[in-house]
Amino acid sequence: MSWEFKCLECGDCCKNLRSNKKFGLLLLPSEIDLFPHDKEELCLGKGISPNHPEFVIWGFQLIDDTCPHLFENRCTIYENRPMVCRAYPFKMNSVTATGELVFSISPECRALKKAIESEKYREGMASRSLYESEMAKYIGYWLNNFQRWIKKEDTPWLYNLEKKEWEVSTLKF
Repeated sequence: MSWEFKCLECGDCCKNLRSNKKFGLLLLPSEIDLFPHDKEELCLGKGISPNHPEFVIWGFQLIDDTCPHLFENRCTIYENRPMVCRAYPFKMNSVTATGELVFSISPECRALKKAIESEKYREGMASRSLYESEMAKYIGYWLNNFQRWIKKEDTPWLYNLEKKEWEVSTLKF
């Protein structure tokens, strides 16, 4: 028996994107043209300092709390949506010392809550590789590559939207 994730089109995943206030929705460099540039900010970088001429930008972030492409609880760019949206309700949390990616699921996802309660889910989930989890893996590998790309003399940086300044990243990918 197979199991399939069915979105309820509630729009919750496209709202409260800045729940932690410091950071927005992660955008890969190839995704920045999906949003108006006044809705984006730098996110990840590497180098001695953000002011150094060799500082390199590695990622961007959406600064709005609600996605500008959400209309009547539907995504208007669904076929071209960012990887992090494709991965939802899965999130990449960290990488273990052995290089394994650690994922979690978004507990606020109503469709996932409904699916978990169903017998079909319990019977089919163990044998099914979900598209969404594959997208989460892609993001995980991308972030892990960012970490490996950093040289000893480089520092990983995150742009804090609340303070409007770069800060040294303590995240471990």
